[in-house]
Amino acid sequence: MQFTNEDVPEGRLPEDSIHTARLESIELRNFEWTDRKTGELKQGQSLDWWWVITRTNYGDQYIGRRLKSECNARLTNRSDNYFRKWAEALRKKPIEVGESLDTDQLLGLEAEIVIAYRKDRNDPTKSWAFVSDVGEAAEGGQSFDPPF
Repeated sequence: MQFTNEDVPEGRLPEDSIHTARLESIELRNFEWTDRKTGELKQGQSLDWWWVITRTNYGDQYIGRRLKSECNARLTNRSDNYFRKWAEALRKKPIEVGESLDTDQLLGLEAEIVIAYRKDRNDPTKSWAFVSDVGEAAEGGQSFDPPF
Protein backbone atom coordinates (compact mmCIF):
# COMPACT_ATOMS: atom_id res chain seq x y z
CA MET A 1 0.00 0.00 0.00
CA GLN A 2 1.12 3.53 -0.74
CA PHE A 3 -0.01 6.68 1.02
CA THR A 4 0.67 10.35 0.39
CA ASN A 5 1.24 12.77 3.24
CA GLU A 6 -1.49 15.39 2.95
CA ASP A 7 -1.23 19.03 3.99
CA VAL A 8 -4.10 19.26 6.50
CA PRO A 9 -3.99 22.38 8.69
CA GLU A 10 -4.91 21.97 12.36
CA GLY A 11 -8.61 22.32 12.97
CA ARG A 12 -9.59 21.17 9.50
CA LEU A 13 -12.10 18.32 9.52
CA PRO A 14 -11.18 15.58 7.04
CA GLU A 15 -13.20 15.62 3.82
CA ASP A 16 -15.90 12.91 3.75
CA SER A 17 -15.50 12.33 7.49
CA ILE A 18 -18.63 11.40 9.44
CA HIS A 19 -19.58 12.89 12.80
CA THR A 20 -22.62 12.87 15.07
CA ALA A 21 -24.18 16.32 15.30
CA ARG A 22 -27.19 17.98 16.90
CA LEU A 23 -29.40 20.22 14.79
CA GLU A 24 -29.24 23.67 16.41
CA SER A 25 -31.39 25.74 14.06
CA ILE A 26 -33.05 25.91 10.66
CA GLU A 27 -33.31 29.34 9.08
CA LEU A 28 -35.32 30.33 6.02
CA ARG A 29 -33.25 32.39 3.57
CA ASN A 30 -34.73 34.41 0.71
CA PHE A 31 -32.53 35.17 -2.29
CA GLU A 32 -32.68 36.70 -5.76
CA TRP A 33 -30.92 35.79 -8.98
CA THR A 34 -31.02 36.79 -12.61
CA ASP A 35 -32.18 34.16 -15.09
CA ARG A 36 -29.38 33.92 -17.69
CA LYS A 37 -31.75 33.00 -20.50
CA THR A 38 -34.39 35.68 -19.97
CA GLY A 39 -32.54 38.30 -17.92
CA GLU A 40 -35.52 38.23 -15.55
CA LEU A 41 -34.96 38.79 -11.82
CA LYS A 42 -36.25 35.76 -9.90
CA GLN A 43 -36.65 34.91 -6.25
CA GLY A 44 -36.18 31.72 -4.28
CA GLN A 45 -35.94 30.29 -0.79
CA SER A 46 -33.55 27.90 0.85
CA LEU A 47 -33.10 26.49 4.33
CA ASP A 48 -29.86 26.92 6.26
CA TRP A 49 -29.41 24.06 8.73
CA TRP A 50 -26.93 24.72 11.58
CA TRP A 51 -25.32 21.69 13.22
CA VAL A 52 -23.08 21.27 16.29
CA ILE A 53 -20.76 18.27 16.44
CA THR A 54 -21.47 16.22 19.58
CA ARG A 55 -19.41 13.05 18.95
CA THR A 56 -16.48 12.25 16.71
CA ASN A 57 -13.52 9.90 16.42
CA TYR A 58 -11.29 12.75 15.16
CA GLY A 59 -10.53 14.41 18.49
CA ASP A 60 -12.17 16.50 21.17
CA GLN A 61 -11.11 19.74 19.45
CA TYR A 62 -14.03 19.24 17.03
CA ILE A 63 -16.73 18.83 19.71
CA GLY A 64 -18.94 21.91 19.64
CA ARG A 65 -17.89 22.94 16.12
CA ARG A 66 -20.75 24.54 14.15
CA LEU A 67 -21.32 23.67 10.51
CA LYS A 68 -23.96 24.62 7.97
CA SER A 69 -25.86 22.71 5.34
CA GLU A 70 -28.39 24.13 2.90
CA CYS A 71 -31.25 22.80 0.86
CA ASN A 72 -34.27 23.87 -1.10
CA ALA A 73 -37.12 25.07 1.14
CA ARG A 74 -39.59 22.83 -0.69
CA LEU A 75 -40.51 19.50 0.94
CA THR A 76 -41.22 16.85 -1.72
CA ASN A 77 -41.15 13.08 -2.21
CA ARG A 78 -38.46 13.33 -4.94
CA SER A 79 -35.43 11.12 -4.32
CA ASP A 80 -33.10 14.14 -4.55
CA ASN A 81 -34.99 16.22 -1.95
CA TYR A 82 -32.52 16.88 0.86
CA PHE A 83 -35.10 18.60 3.04
CA ARG A 84 -37.14 15.39 3.26
CA LYS A 85 -34.11 13.06 3.48
CA TRP A 86 -32.51 15.04 6.30
CA ALA A 87 -35.76 15.47 8.24
CA GLU A 88 -36.45 11.73 7.94
CA ALA A 89 -32.94 10.95 9.21
CA LEU A 90 -33.50 13.15 12.26
CA ARG A 91 -37.01 11.79 12.94
CA LYS A 92 -35.95 8.21 12.15
CA LYS A 93 -39.15 7.69 10.20
CA PRO A 94 -40.48 8.56 6.74
CA ILE A 95 -42.55 11.62 5.90
CA GLU A 96 -45.61 10.57 3.95
CA VAL A 97 -46.97 12.55 0.97
CA GLY A 98 -49.45 15.08 2.33
CA GLU A 99 -47.88 15.04 5.80
CA SER A 100 -46.89 18.43 7.26
CA LEU A 101 -43.64 19.04 9.09
CA ASP A 102 -42.85 21.65 11.74
CA THR A 103 -39.10 22.21 11.58
CA ASP A 104 -39.07 23.24 15.26
CA GLN A 105 -39.70 19.55 16.08
CA LEU A 106 -36.34 18.69 14.48
CA LEU A 107 -34.29 21.03 16.66
CA GLY A 108 -32.14 19.27 19.24
CA LEU A 109 -32.24 15.93 17.40
CA GLU A 110 -29.03 14.18 16.33
CA ALA A 111 -27.90 12.68 13.04
CA GLU A 112 -24.69 11.65 11.34
CA ILE A 113 -23.25 14.35 9.09
CA VAL A 114 -20.73 14.15 6.25
CA ILE A 115 -18.14 16.91 5.81
CA ALA A 116 -17.23 18.42 2.44
CA TYR A 117 -15.44 21.59 1.32
CA ARG A 118 -16.48 24.42 -0.97
CA LYS A 119 -13.99 26.81 -2.60
CA ASP A 120 -14.31 30.47 -1.67
CA ARG A 121 -15.68 32.42 -4.65
CA ASN A 122 -13.43 35.42 -3.99
CA ASP A 123 -10.27 33.58 -2.93
CA PRO A 124 -9.76 30.13 -4.51
CA THR A 125 -6.92 29.41 -2.06
CA LYS A 126 -9.54 29.20 0.72
CA SER A 127 -12.23 26.60 1.23
CA TRP A 128 -15.09 26.28 3.70
CA ALA A 129 -16.34 23.17 5.48
CA PHE A 130 -20.03 22.38 5.15
CA VAL A 131 -22.36 19.45 5.74
CA SER A 132 -22.87 17.68 2.43
CA ASP A 133 -25.21 14.94 3.62
CA VAL A 134 -27.10 13.74 6.67
CA GLY A 135 -28.01 10.23 7.76
CA GLU A 136 -29.75 8.61 10.66
CA ALA A 137 -27.65 8.49 13.84
CA ALA A 138 -26.73 5.02 15.01
CA GLU A 139 -28.24 3.91 18.31
CA GLY A 140 -25.78 4.50 21.13
CA GLY A 141 -23.35 6.56 19.06
CA GLN A 142 -21.63 6.77 15.72
CA SER A 143 -21.53 3.95 13.24
CA PHE A 144 -19.00 5.66 10.93
CA ASP A 145 -20.42 3.57 8.11
CA PRO A 146 -22.48 5.92 5.97
CA PRO A 147 -26.11 4.87 6.37
CA PHE A 148 -27.05 7.04 3.41
